[in-house]
Amino acid sequence: MWYIVNEYLLSTDEFNKPKVVTGKDAVFLQIVRLFLLEPGTYQTNPKMGLGLVSKFRYSYTDDLSSLQAEAENQIATYLPDLMDFTVEVSKDTTDGSVLIIKVSVSNTVYEFNFNTITLKLESL
Repeated sequence: MWYIVNEYLLSTDEFNKPKVVTGKDAVFLQIVRLFLLEPGTYQTNPKMGLGLVSKFRYSYTDDLSSLQAEAENQIATYLPDLMDFTVEVSKDTTDGSVLIIKVSVSNTVYEFNFNTITLKLESL
């Protein structure tokens, strides 16, 4: 099963209409935004967001299970259309400062790396 998702960007196209990302790209954008969003940013949903940079930047391997559980809880709560999903979090074996995050949604795997030193997020 696949979901029809539209995500509107803050930029405009050549006709001055908001740019729209649809389908799998929109789902990926929503997941990444949820991981980067700091809790308390939105007054209407103060618990929304993982705060990947502030809460898990200096995480140890033991903290990865709490990041995974929190990610699953956040996706279930704030992205309810994504019913069939799993989250896997691990550290890169060659570079311990890189978190590898895999979110599987309906047989589509969204994978991105978060470098805890440079604070760069890279999609794979």
